[in-house]
This record gives sequence, structure tokens and C-alpha cells, in this order.
Amino acid sequence: MRCDAVQTGGVCIIQIPSEPVSHTLTPTHPSEPVSPTLTPKHPSEPVSPTLTPTHPSEPVSPTLTPKHPSEPVSPTLTPTHPSEPVSPTPTPTHPSEPVSPTLTPTHPSEPVSPTLTPTHPSEPVSPTLTPTHPSEPVSPTLTPTHPSEPVSPTLTPTHPSEPVSPTLTPKHPSEPVSPTLTPTHPSEPVSPTLTPTHPSEPVSPTPTPTHPSEPVSPTLTPKHPSEPVSPTLTPTHPSEPVSPTLTPTHPSEPVSPTLTPTHPSEPVSPTPTPTHPSEPVSPTLTPTHPSEPVSPTLTPTQPSEPVSPTLPPTHPSEPVSPTLTPKHPSEPVSPTLPPTHPSEPVSPTLTPKHPSEPVSPTLTPTHPSEPVSPTLTLTHPSEPVSPTLTPTHPSEPVSPTLTPTHPSEPVSPTLTPTHPSEPVSPTLTLTHPSEPVSPTPTPTHPSGINSVESATKHSI
Repeated sequence: MRCDAVQTGGVCIIQIPSEPVSHTLTPTHPSEPVSPTLTPKHPSEPVSPTLTPTHPSEPVSPTLTPKHPSEPVSPTLTPTHPSEPVSPTPTPTHPSEPVSPTLTPTHPSEPVSPTLTPTHPSEPVSPTLTPTHPSEPVSPTLTPTHPSEPVSPTLTPTHPSEPVSPTLTPKHPSEPVSPTLTPTHPSEPVSPTLTPTHPSEPVSPTPTPTHPSEPVSPTLTPKHPSEPVSPTLTPTHPSEPVSPTLTPTHPSEPVSPTLTPTHPSEPVSPTPTPTHPSEPVSPTLTPTHPSEPVSPTLTPTQPSEPVSPTLPPTHPSEPVSPTLTPKHPSEPVSPTLPPTHPSEPVSPTLTPKHPSEPVSPTLTPTHPSEPVSPTLTLTHPSEPVSPTLTPTHPSEPVSPTLTPTHPSEPVSPTLTPTHPSEPVSPTLTLTHPSEPVSPTPTPTHPSGINSVESATKHSI
């Protein structure tokens, strides 16, 4: 007897020209391993439940699939290509075939998970699907590769290089966003809770930054300003160390009770004074120039101003006495005021940069070189400020709560400065004078010291 092995479509069929096919046949070639059951020669023949391939290099599984894809697919079939690792339940090679609850990918290089998704996106997506690309690490729950597919509560990114976290966001922004989503870029370390990259998506209580290089904290803010702002926001530049609470940099934003001076190089004292004479002077104010040595209580440099019981000379290089007068005479003189020159070290109380701004008890500077306090400001005034927001740039170390970069977001009482190089002090102020100032403001020159005490507004 002579048998010829014919291989078609990855399935080997034993061709026996003249002999009837018995239930158990043996191949004529000695190197081929003999299986108990072989398949009929022609694909149109009905396929028996258990068939064996005729080619020896193909690992033989108990159940194999018919040669032709149009044949009805049995519940358990194997892939037609021998190099593909065979899982207990494989999928048909043709996408038009109805997909069973558990299918395997058609490409052999893809690691096979217990539950995989069909290779064609038009197929209905089951609750748990895997990505079609084999290089992507397969997590227990993955998302379909096509964005139009309905998104399940827990989805994974479509790009394989991205580390897969237990809960990720869908690749396409139009998909409904679940409460906890991850960024679409793979290089970004994935935190348990991240935000979607598209602004139109509804923002969950805890969003994350869209850039991957930024270390992700548990709670981050969305990249786009139109998204609702979370209670805690951070500065927009990444190099600045982020404190738990920061203030916005723009004056139109409502000012929180504690703010700092606008220039970072000035050491901020607890309570600063305003630089403009029309601004009412609080009992304790500081000079705007840092070179002048600052005493606990100083006065302005302008001589025409009514002098309080104890006043210092108008020039900053002159040693300052405990009590000084305000710079401008029209300004009502408080019992104790500091000089307006910035070189003078700042006393515990400083004033805000612009006089029209309502002065908050404590304000911080917007420049990054100034050490940043726990409370900073947002970069844009029109954005409503939330209590705590974070920056959108990835290089900035991310604090537990970050703020959005766009001004339209509601501003919280405590925001952070926009420049990253500034060490974050406990309290910072807005850079614009139109912003209402809280009871305690800080000086506009960088050499001043951060204060935490009360003061009034000022101008540059």
C-alpha cells in the first residue's frame, strides 16, 4: 500500500488513492508520527470530531479544525498553523465565523491567555477581551482594539508598550469614561487612578496627567481646562516641587486667605505690606526692596507721608529702626510700616504687589526661585480655582493632588505657582493686581521673606 501526504492550509490530509479510509490509518512515510485517527482526503467530506494532521512537525492535539473555514466550526477547534501554541479552546482562522465565548488569536507569536478576543474589530466584544497585537502584555481584562466597540467598565490601552494596570482607559476619547481611567501613552507609569487624555470626556473625581514622563500620583487633574477641576490643584510646570495646596498666578482668580509675594527671590516674611501708597497700610508691613535690612516694624521711604511715632530713614542702605513709615505720604500710616525698597530683608509681615487687589492674610510669590509653601496659585485667572490642582507637565514631581493648566477651570481657595523652579512654600499669592487680595499679602521683590501674618494690598 502507498500513501501520499498532502498538506493544504496547515492541515495535513492522508491521500489514499484506491483504499477505503478506515478509522485508524498509518502514513506511508516512516518519519511521520502515526496518530490513531486521520482526516479524509477531501475538505468537503464531513469532518469527524477528532482528526490528526499528517505532517509530523505539527504538534498533534486531541481536537483539530477542518481544513476549510466555511465549514461549521465545532465548539473546540485548533489553529491550522503548527507553529502556533495550541490552547484548550482555539478560534477559527476566518473572522466571519461566529465567535465562541472563548477564542484564541490567529497569529502564533501572540501569547495565548485563557480568554482572548477575535482579531476582527467588527465582532461583538465580550466583557473580557485581549488586544490583537501579540507584543502587548496580556492583562486579565483588556479592551478591544477598535474604538467604536462599546467600552466595558475596565479597559486597557491598545498599545502594547504601555504597562498594563488593572484599570485603564479606552484609546478613543469619544468612549464613555469610567470612574478610574489611565493615560493612553505607554511610557507614562500607570497609577491606580488616572484621567482620560481628551478634555471632552467627563472627568472622574481623581484624574491624572496626560504626559507619560510625569510621575503619576494617586490623584491628578485632566489636561484640558474645560474639564471640571478637582478640589486639589498643583502648578503647571513640572520642575517645581509640588506642595499639597497651591494658589493661582493670575489676579482675576479669587484669592485664598493665605498668599505670597509675586517675586520668588525675595524671602517671604509672615506678613508683607503693599508697595503702592494709595493702599491702606496694615499695622505691620514690610519694604519692597530686599537690600534694606528689615526691622520687625518698618516705615515707607517717602518723607511726605505722615510719620508714625517711630520711623526709619528713607534710603534702604541705612540701617532700619524698629518702626518705619510708608513710602507714599497719601497712604494712611499704620503704627508700624516697613520700607519699600526690595534689597531690604523682609520682616514677618509683607504686602501684595498691586494695591487694588484685596489683601489676604498671607500671600506667596509667583516666581519659582522663591521657596514654595503648601499653598500655591494657578497660572490663569479666568480659571475657577479648586482647593488643590496639579500641573499638566510630566517632568514636575507630582503631588497627591494636581491642577489643570487651563484658566477656565474653577479655582479653588488654594492653588500653586506656574513656575516649577520655585521651592514651594506653605502659602503663595497671585501675580496679578486685579485679583482680590486676602488679609495678608507679600512684597513684589524676590529678596523678601515669606510671611504668614496679616497685611494689606500693594502695587508695583
